[in-house]
Amino acid sequence: MTQNKERKITNLEKQQTYAGQMRRLDVTIENKSYLETTVIAYAIMEDRTDSILRLAAEKSQRGLSKKLEKIKALSKENELLAHYFSEDLLNEIDSFREKRNGFIHNLMNKEIDVEELKELAVQGASLCKTLSNKTGSYKRKLNTQNNAQG
Repeated sequence: MTQNKERKITNLEKQQTYAGQMRRLDVTIENKSYLETTVIAYAIMEDRTDSILRLAAEKSQRGLSKKLEKIKALSKENELLAHYFSEDLLNEIDSFREKRNGFIHNLMNKEIDVEELKELAVQGASLCKTLSNKTGSYKRKLNTQNNAQG
């Protein structure tokens, strides 16, 4: 029996994949593929919060909810983290997560309200862009601080 081992992707491949998924957010909204938008947005949020924890020299958490809780806890002691990732932003992301999970878990149990799903998709895409920008700014600031110290 052979084991299926996943190949670790390079940083360049990761950047290309990430950029492609960010572009797909807008395309899926234009195409009214709102469920796909929410799936992509959720995956990006998972990835960005994982990156934030890594940048803060913390172990990753399993699940977006736990990652958000960890970032909130760290922000209470870390001014720089709190500056880029406010409790309001983290709460908005958590609210998106809860609504998105509700849609996914009830997909087969009730008729989807397309307008509600559209609103969620647009919110998710917007939050992804904000989170992505803030994660990039946080990383650049950390690099600047590290270069000044080193």
